[in-house]
Amino acid sequence: MDPLLPYRDLLDWTAAETVHWRDWLAARPEAGTVRLATGRLATVADVAAHIAVVDLRYAQRLRGMPVVGFDAFAGAPMSTVFGAATQAHVLFAGWLDQATPAELDGELTFQTLSAGTLTATARTVLMHALLHGARHWAQIATALRQHGLTQDWRHDYLMHRRR
Repeated sequence: MDPLLPYRDLLDWTAAETVHWRDWLAARPEAGTVRLATGRLATVADVAAHIAVVDLRYAQRLRGMPVVGFDAFAGAPMSTVFGAATQAHVLFAGWLDQATPAELDGELTFQTLSAGTLTATARTVLMHALLHGARHWAQIATALRQHGLTQDWRHDYLMHRRR
């Protein structure tokens, strides 16, 4: 079995979810202003930009590229945010296409916004990035439902992979 298959499957699901969110939010621009909290991640648009920048930064790290700044997409139009998300998915997929088991176990040291300097394996970085976005999209989905804005698709991985 391909040891990278679980990562590829999860990446496919996150990419599909991102496309759903892109299309859904484009049809409902007012949803981007729904408040989830206070501070730098106060609105749906803020959290969507956060997801995109984190994905892109981790994808760039895995590819050995310079990383964009933490606030690269703060206040950016949603088309820019989702363009960055697509770029991140392409970079992740390209990395997975060439990654070896040894590269999965390779360590990266990097600066985070909230936890300082961390060292983690590439495997951990990839899994964190994929789950990080899923966590935040779930927060967004819940907040939107609480404001009467329901989505027209099932978010569950099981629904994505059903035959």
